[in-house]
Amino acid sequence: MGFNMTSNLNEIENILGELKNGKKILEYLLELRNKYEERLNNLRTEFKLAEEDYQALDQLVLALKKAQFAKILDLRDSMDQIFKRISISNPIFSEFLDKIFKIANDECQKISMDYPILIQEACQQEGIKIDQTSVHPKYTFCDQFITLEIDEKKFKAKAYTREGKLFVLPFDISIVIPAIKEEIKRIFGRTFNPNQFLKKLYSNYCKIIEKEKKQIGDPIPIRKITSRLGKTQKNFRTDEFVVDLSKLIKEGIPSDLGYKIELGHTKDDRSGILLHGFESHGYVGFISIKKEN
Repeated sequence: MGFNMTSNLNEIENILGELKNGKKILEYLLELRNKYEERLNNLRTEFKLAEEDYQALDQLVLALKKAQFAKILDLRDSMDQIFKRISISNPIFSEFLDKIFKIANDECQKISMDYPILIQEACQQEGIKIDQTSVHPKYTFCDQFITLEIDEKKFKAKAYTREGKLFVLPFDISIVIPAIKEEIKRIFGRTFNPNQFLKKLYSNYCKIIEKEKKQIGDPIPIRKITSRLGKTQKNFRTDEFVVDLSKLIKEGIPSDLGYKIELGHTKDDRSGILLHGFESHGYVGFISIKKEN
């Protein structure tokens, strides 16, 4: 039933004209306000549900247009309750949805069989080099710094570096390859300034030395550096730190900067880091830095 604003205003005017008791007028106004509040809350709830339904349908349509069949199955699992709610008021939608999910599942089975060829072709088109040591369902990039694992049963793709997870996504080629390309760009495509990196590295090293009452030049666990940077530097990523330190060691410290770095090794893979391009040297566990005036 609709809410007639005009009739209610007329009702209020009549009551104000007849009642002389202010208490009754206030009671009436409070009751009227509560009705509006209830209606407003109902509209907010209805809007929220409608927005959820729209987002679910919009993502489904987009995935269909892009033939992202694993994405469709991912939507089925993550938005199950929303699709059920839409189906209650739209029986035809429910029928179509079952057909869409069946087609998506069949197509994903086909993609699984052809994945080695599909990923090779897509990487070639995007100028991404897969390491020659890669064997399906595990692919590596950038000399095994980035690993991509394909789950053929769940139709998922998981990517990670030695420093942790990068993403878990539906295994559609059109989703996975752009994501891998973006991660490679983030990690390896940044401008490297050895002077700025050294200043930041030395500053954090000194803070830890000061806190632990040690002497400049004393070795400290390298994970203490990354841990402190994670707390003090916005958007710090350990994988980027590892690559930058690797570049510094590979290119050599410019003599005019006056820094001297020594790295100590450890057999503990959890407390150490593997420098990119120096994996055969083992895990770096400790670092000491001196600055010559």
